[in-house]
Amino acid sequence: MTNPYNIQNIIGNEIGDPVPTFSNKLDDGWIWLEGAEVSKIAYGKLYEIYGDDYGTPIDPENFVLPDCREKTPWSSPDGSFGYLEPTLPNITGTLNARGLFDSGILAKSGVFEQSYYSNNLSQVAGAKNNTQGFSFNAHNSNPIYQDGATVRPPSIKCRVKTRYR
Repeated sequence: MTNPYNIQNIIGNEIGDPVPTFSNKLDDGWIWLEGAEVSKIAYGKLYEIYGDDYGTPIDPENFVLPDCREKTPWSSPDGSFGYLEPTLPNITGTLNARGLFDSGILAKSGVFEQSYYSNNLSQVAGAKNNTQGFSFNAHNSNPIYQDGATVRPPSIKCRVKTRYR
């Protein structure tokens, strides 16, 4: 049979290769990459590959497997391995307001919004008493920001396993 698209076997037959799967099936000789602490001796070939890059074990005779749950693979430009902390771009906005005794906001952008404004005469004849409230909400600059949300690109849930022997 010809292979016009040059499709290669990408199953991950090598020990330590992470294999995403959409099932909970785990054959003999395979282990989930979900942060378990395992023996350096029993899983020696995996320890040679992963080393101590994925956490500090409680027992010094063990090592910690990578935990692929709730993480997105990210390219390593320097060839090192381990975890990356989540980050977001900076959130900015501008707010231009007139003085305390003038007529309010001139311009706003980004994450700022005016939450209230009142302009009442005070008891001192002719003086104005301006009250202004402002709120800061990142969702105003981009709907990707949500209350209680986790930083996450478009994703699909799976489990990740590997061969250990």
